[in-house]
Amino acid sequence: MDVKKKGKEIMEISKRMIILLAFGMVLSCSLTACSHSSEIPTTQENFASDAEDAVEEEHDEITIASLNQLFTKSFFDIFHQKYPEINLKIQNYAGSNGSGYAMYSLANGDIPDIYVTTQNFFKDAQEEYLLDLSNYDFVNNYSHTLLTSLDINGGIYLLPSGYQLTGIYYNKTILEDNGWKVPNSFQELVELSKKIEAAGYRTMGHGMNLEGFPFNYFFNIGNTVYFGTPEGTEWKTGFPKGEKKAKGNVRLQETAEYFKKWVDEGFITTEHMSSEQFYEGECVFFLCLGLNQFEHTTETGKNYTFGTIPWLSQDGGNNMLTRSVTRYMGIHKTLAEEGNEQKLEDALTVLRYISTVEGQRALMSNSPYYMPSLNEAALPADSPYQEIVDLVYEGR
Repeated sequence: MDVKKKGKEIMEISKRMIILLAFGMVLSCSLTACSHSSEIPTTQENFASDAEDAVEEEHDEITIASLNQLFTKSFFDIFHQKYPEINLKIQNYAGSNGSGYAMYSLANGDIPDIYVTTQNFFKDAQEEYLLDLSNYDFVNNYSHTLLTSLDINGGIYLLPSGYQLTGIYYNKTILEDNGWKVPNSFQELVELSKKIEAAGYRTMGHGMNLEGFPFNYFFNIGNTVYFGTPEGTEWKTGFPKGEKKAKGNVRLQETAEYFKKWVDEGFITTEHMSSEQFYEGECVFFLCLGLNQFEHTTETGKNYTFGTIPWLSQDGGNNMLTRSVTRYMGIHKTLAEEGNEQKLEDALTVLRYISTVEGQRALMSNSPYYMPSLNEAALPADSPYQEIVDLVYEGR
């Protein structure tokens, strides 16, 4: 494969990437919103009756949305064992685009008593339709970094529950077997790559089967240069609204030039590689949106263990991770109206529970590779994130 030729192709993509991203974001949101009619298909289940110790109470039911399998039946069983008096009615979204459903619902104010979403959508709509939670004590349990990203004019309307960390995945076993040190900078990765290639391995593989992947890599690498700074964060927020310009932005140019170095070294090409090929040891490093296993035994019986390093800056001084929150939860503002006192207290009990270590673990019982969103939540000793946890606490 002619890497230089492929590198030129991707560099041409990167020059247009910023503009295309803005259009892509707008188009994606438009198509998502239009893909649903005003009658969104849902099914409803009442899990209160499933708990063995459920008691008859006069509590009105409160509705809660469950989409994209963000909740399991076991979570509701655990919750109702603790709070059998709370009458939760689950609205299960029947379609395939749960994020679009959540966005459409919030934009139109057509939301359940407890609103659940996969994305931090529409700040104006949050202020209009959701209850400000900033004055409730359980909000202080959450990571300050996460809360800062959710602040809207001093208010907090959504609380995060669990997140996945994304960086550059690598084959620990191959590095250990060859006595190679884990790189801490782009320059160290370049030097290590020479040894990897000489030993007959491929240095870097990456998923390229979807158009969004090059954007993902560009912005993750760009976080180490510009996008992770306050100015870069402001630019990312303002550009889709037409408030920020790309032309003449020196830091944006620096980001594109650094991305080109990854292309020139052959670390990013247009060639797609599946995660299965990475699991089989065909490459040492791998770029993707997340692994679903950190150990793998090949068909030949070779056992590999995988780890995560951050997105590498040029000199290692500004390495960064990417955090993807699993779910956000808020409360419909109408529950604060007169006559809804019991419903409000019940909804607050739900959020208070998921704001504890026990509640977070119950939520993530089927997602062992996700981290709790709380200040006090410690990672299990066998968590694959242990090697990068210090970067998380440093706010990287």
